[in-house]
Amino acid sequence: MRDAPPNGRLEISVVVSTYRRPERLRRLVAALEAQTLSPERFEVLIVDNGSGDGTRELLHELAAATPVRLRVLEIDVNRGPAPARNLGWRSASAPYVAFTDDDCVPRPTWLAQLVATVGASPQLGVLQGATLRPRGPHPQSLGTVFRETLVPSPYFEGCNLVFPRAVLDRTGGFDESFTFGGEDTAAGWSAIEDGGEWVFDETAVVEHDVEERPLRWHLMMAWREGNLVDVASHHPSMRVQTFWRPWAHRPWNVAYAFGLASTVVAGTSRQPLLLLGWLPWVRLRRVPVWPPRFALAVLGRYLLNDAVVCAGMARASVRNRTVIL
Repeated sequence: MRDAPPNGRLEISVVVSTYRRPERLRRLVAALEAQTLSPERFEVLIVDNGSGDGTRELLHELAAATPVRLRVLEIDVNRGPAPARNLGWRSASAPYVAFTDDDCVPRPTWLAQLVATVGASPQLGVLQGATLRPRGPHPQSLGTVFRETLVPSPYFEGCNLVFPRAVLDRTGGFDESFTFGGEDTAAGWSAIEDGGEWVFDETAVVEHDVEERPLRWHLMMAWREGNLVDVASHHPSMRVQTFWRPWAHRPWNVAYAFGLASTVVAGTSRQPLLLLGWLPWVRLRRVPVWPPRFALAVLGRYLLNDAVVCAGMARASVRNRTVIL
């Protein structure tokens, strides 16, 4: 049963940046059509972020057929999600803007719950909803990627976020200096520093796809963790409230650096017992010990991943004239 519209007033806009995932757009639009919130109360703006693969044509086809108020926006060159999201909210008509992604499926009550929560939060700066894996069993390997946000997340993942339009106007929305990764985190902390309240609603749910990604993709994401140094340099409150220490994002980053230093000293001093300096990292990373082949595969993956993370953090630390591991 749909909620009745209060005098037909548009209350919330949904913004989605999409890139080369046309097969998922029908599913997304169908999920928005199934919302219990009356379609007179929301609009949808989907931004084709330079896909160049027929996405644009499909979006116009969907917009012509759907009963939902769907507008198609276009960017010719993909420079990351920030410009597309900014184009979306700046083109929106409602006082609140919700963001989700093309690999997510909002549950039917998603928008109705968001509207209820923002209505009860007069000092709102940013609202996070919950992100879950789809229902059912999902086989998992070293390459499996999924996202779950069951509690307030200081990274403000863009798959389930709401901002008042007035806050976005004041803060500028998503920082376009981040090509990929960190733009949503920076937007969330900008809203908090603007003086707004940070609200989490576990009943406003989107489901995020579970996917298998190659090693190259995982290492690319590890390198991009260095973007958090840029975010923390611009938003000191994030550095204090989120990081394990103001100078370290995660404890195992420090343990990895210690293990690396132990290896160098062991090699130069010919004291192999110093290699035990890796034990804190192994413990913090929870590397399995059995079965042996799997344990070695996990160990190798973690060693390579954390080497790339530390390199990205070091490069970003030099760029920002700070030290964060």
